[in-house]
This record gives sequence, structure tokens and C-alpha cells, in this order.
Amino acid sequence: MCKSGFVETLYSLCLFLQIGFLSVTPLNAHEQTNGWECKVALVKQSTQCHSKKVRATKLSANNLKAAVNQAESLYLLGKHDEAFKALRPLALQGSASAQFYLAELYQTDTKKSDKDKTIFWYRKAADQGNPNAQFNLANAYYNGRIVRTDLLKAAKWYQRAAISGVPEAQLNLGFMYSRGKGVPKNDEVATLWYEAAAKRGNIKAQSNLGYRYCIGAGVQISFAQCAYWVKQAMDKGNENAKKIWVAYKLERHFKRGKHPMS
Repeated sequence: MCKSGFVETLYSLCLFLQIGFLSVTPLNAHEQTNGWECKVALVKQSTQCHSKKVRATKLSANNLKAAVNQAESLYLLGKHDEAFKALRPLALQGSASAQFYLAELYQTDTKKSDKDKTIFWYRKAADQGNPNAQFNLANAYYNGRIVRTDLLKAAKWYQRAAISGVPEAQLNLGFMYSRGKGVPKNDEVATLWYEAAAKRGNIKAQSNLGYRYCIGAGVQISFAQCAYWVKQAMDKGNENAKKIWVAYKLERHFKRGKHPMS
């Protein structure tokens, strides 16, 4: 059972692993490697997520949703000028999804590129609980491409997105804890976040989690667990997982078709 006496991060993660939170469609990402653990890089486009909070707007809820969906379609079809005209008033009315897509336009459209407005609208959407905006805002602070690097803010927004169920955010937060980047180095917390992402099918997290079971980073050494998770990632083509499988001779530890804890 979770105890409120834990530090905030551990408490949030404990609750997350007990009851689960919102699950969203995985985002498109580019792999960056660091040894045999990896993280994901900046996302340019993602699927619509709706805010958990509801704010009063000039449009009725149904009309607002329909208008946002139509504006989203224009954006995804590459009709950026039309999308911009449709999204801006919706964003000003408080739609988190519209704010998110407006930020995407300011980031990716060469004619409208504006770093300050990108961060402004990501922040607006993120403050309302939009998981994709939280994740992209965290990426921005981590990579320093559109705003000055700030690892403390990156960790803050990765954590919010991670608690919302974004597996890439869980992966990146685990990576930051494993390296002590923006947060105190903590192998136990790193492993728990990798586990959360791995259970949601994130391939890199599965490889990272397996590797940590092999070396006992934040968890007791278990070659059976290592083999299980590394095999999950290896079967999906992860190159790091293939290296780990060979280096630790995991074939002899793998129980086919069966999780080692079952």
C-alpha cells in the first residue's frame, strides 16, 4: 500500500503503479542511445489528447469539441493556414487541445515559426493537463532547442506526463533518474518508471528494464526477469536488446511463453 509519507515522486509513482492513470496513444519519437539505456527525443506531431479539466467557453461543449476536431483535421492534412485561423480562437477560448495544436503549428510551420509562442501555448495546454503538451514541453526544456535548457523543468513536466500515462515520458523520467539529470540520481525510482513504460509496451523501456535486472540497478538481480524483458524488446527489433541478449547469454534463462513471476 502507498504511504503519504513517501517523497512526492515516490508517492505519485506508487499510486500510478497501483491503480493506473490515463493511457494515450504512443507518440512518434526518435531514439537516442546512451550505452545500453536510451531515451526519446523531441516530438513534432502527436495525437489529440483532451484535458482532464473543463473550462467554460463561448461555444457549447459539443460545438467546441466539433470545432476542435475540424481544426485538428485541417492541421493533420497539412492545411496549416486554415488550421491556424480555426485553432487560434479556440485556443483563446481555453481549449487545451486547440492550444496544443497551435503550439505545434508555431513549432513546425516554417512561415509561422515562433519559439516564444510555441512555449506559451504548450504551457497553456500543459497547465490544463494535456499529456502531449506536458511531454513536448518537457522535451523542449530537456533538449534546449526552442527554449533554454532547464532540466528541473524538464523533470517536472516529464513527471506530469508520466503520471498521465505517456510511456515515452515514463521512459525519459526513468532515464533522468538513472543519470541524476535534473533530479537526484535514484536507481530504484528509475527502474520503477522504466517498468511502468515497459508494461505499456514501450520497447526501449523493456530493453532498459531488462538490462537493469541483469546488473541489479535499482532492483535485485534476476536473469529470468532480464531475459523476459530483453526478449520482449528484441522480438520488436531493438538493437540494444540484441546486444544484451548475447552479452549475458540470456537464452538459458528465458522461460518461453511465460513471465518469470507467473
